[in-house]
Amino acid sequence: MNEDLTDADVEWCYRTFLNRPPESSAVIESWRKESADWHALVYGFLCSTEFQNRVAGVSLARSYTSRAAVVYNPETIVSFAQNGEDILFDRAFVGKRNGSFIDIGAGHPVHDNVTYWLRKQGWRGINVEPNPIFYRELTRYRPDDVNLNVGLSEADGELTFYQVEQNELGHGWGLSSFDPEAEDKARALGFNVNHLNVPVTTLDAIIEKHAPRGVDLIKIDVEGFEEPIIRTTNWSKTGARLICVEAVEPNSARPAWQKWEDHLFNAGYDCVAFDGVNKYYCRADDIVMRIQLSAPVCCNDNHRCAIAEDIDPP
Repeated sequence: MNEDLTDADVEWCYRTFLNRPPESSAVIESWRKESADWHALVYGFLCSTEFQNRVAGVSLARSYTSRAAVVYNPETIVSFAQNGEDILFDRAFVGKRNGSFIDIGAGHPVHDNVTYWLRKQGWRGINVEPNPIFYRELTRYRPDDVNLNVGLSEADGELTFYQVEQNELGHGWGLSSFDPEAEDKARALGFNVNHLNVPVTTLDAIIEKHAPRGVDLIKIDVEGFEEPIIRTTNWSKTGARLICVEAVEPNSARPAWQKWEDHLFNAGYDCVAFDGVNKYYCRADDIVMRIQLSAPVCCNDNHRCAIAEDIDPP
C-alpha cells in the first residue's frame, strides 16, 4: 500500500469525481493499494466506469454538446464584482460549492472583489496582494483563506511596488502595480504614488507550497504586469479549469493581451469570453466551461448587486 496516500485523499476523489462518499473502509483501502501516487489515484477515478457514465450519460457535458444551451443558476447571485466577473464564475462552474481559487491582485476583500461571492458559497483560496493596506483587510475578513503580502513575477526577489493612494472619492488604488509605467499614468491623473519594496515570488512556488493539488480558478489583475507571471508559470501544474486575466491597459479599453496570450494558447487554453475588461480561458476540450461562458452576463442570470447588508462582518 502507498503510505503517501491517505483515506482523506480517496474520500476527496469520491466526492469530487463521483459526487458521493465511498461505500466502506475496505473500498478506500483498495484504492490506496492500487494507486502508486496521487496522480495515479486521480487518473483511476477519471477512468472509472462510474465517472465515465456520468460524463457520457447524465452529466451536464452531454446535454451541452447536444443542445449547446447555457444553464443558468436558478438561485439569486449577489454580485460584489465591478464588472460581473463573479456572475460568470458562478455560471462557469455551474454553481459549484466547494471550489478553490488563486486571486492575484486580490485588492479589497469585499468591495469590487471577484471572489467574495464564491467564498459565501463555500469556496476558499489564496489571495495574493502586495498592497499592505488591503493585505491587512484580507486577514481581517478572510482569516480562513491563505493571504500573502507579496507580488508575483518571474523569480523570487524584491521589486518596487508603485502604491497609488486613493483620493477623497476612493478612486486610484486599483492603478497600483509593479509596472514602472504605472507611476507616470497615475500621476498624470492627479494621484499620489508611494514606492514600496515588496517581496515577489512565482505562481509555481505558491502552488507548490499552498495548493499542490491545484485550484479550480485563477484570476490575474496586476495592472500591466501580467506577462512575466503568465510566461513563467507551468500551467499544467495549476489544475486551473478557468483563468481570468485583466486584458486591457490600466484605466483604458486598449487591448493588452497580445503581450501574453500566446503563452496560454501554447499551454492548451482557449479564449472563450471577453467582458470588455477581462478575457476568460479554459482548456480546449472543456465543453461545459466553453458553453457556460458563451453568453455575457444577461437577464437570464438571476443576479443583483450587493448592498451593505450582504457583507458578513469580519
